[in-house]
Amino acid sequence: MENQFDVVIVGGSYSGLSAAMALGRASRKVLIIDSGKPCNRQTPHSHNFLTQDGETPSAIAAIAKEQVMQYPSITFKEGTAVSVSGSDGDFTVTTANGQEYRAKKILFAAGVRDIMPNIEGFAACWGISVIHCPYCHGYEVKNLKTGLLSNGDIAYHMVQLLLQWTGDLTLFTNGKSTLTPEQTLKLQSKNISIIETEIGQFIHTDGQLQSIVLSDGTMHDFSVLYAKIAFEQHCPIP
Repeated sequence: MENQFDVVIVGGSYSGLSAAMALGRASRKVLIIDSGKPCNRQTPHSHNFLTQDGETPSAIAAIAKEQVMQYPSITFKEGTAVSVSGSDGDFTVTTANGQEYRAKKILFAAGVRDIMPNIEGFAACWGISVIHCPYCHGYEVKNLKTGLLSNGDIAYHMVQLLLQWTGDLTLFTNGKSTLTPEQTLKLQSKNISIIETEIGQFIHTDGQLQSIVLSDGTMHDFSVLYAKIAFEQHCPIP
């Protein structure tokens, strides 16, 4: 049957494609359903990735997809899975456009979706000049005047980490600091500025941060900012 598969994989980025390759090499009939919205889609370059250092995430995914699709038992469909019904051995996956696919097994590899704070300009800069991981992006911006948007224990940990890449660091807590008095004193002893005023806007050009404007109108010039933000599962089905 055309719409009957051994496995339907929800999510067709790195993990979904990797799973599909293993299943394809076992001659399993596999369907990959992918929305085409990976969380790293704005990131200009990937780093710390052997054989692909400096390549764009989309190029890496394209090569992976090309290799996976050489296995004839694998099918790739663009779309969004919205529901799964049935039980082990006989599942039905329904997509947003009403298509239904049956499978013995379902594999969820949809990844995560970042939850953007309600700050004007943040989303446009995310992954470009507002970044989350120094091991992924820190080398390219080392020794620059750097901001960190975080608070509490996570902020304290991140400051210790980021000092490996820059000695010019400012912590924006975006509201009242939840650092302990001891943590605050330790950061101040390392010449870390702590700004508690809420952020009103990021001024940028095509995602490249230029200035951070606080709610009181104060402006701070930064070209790079780390941010620790919340995330959720990209696919709400499981």
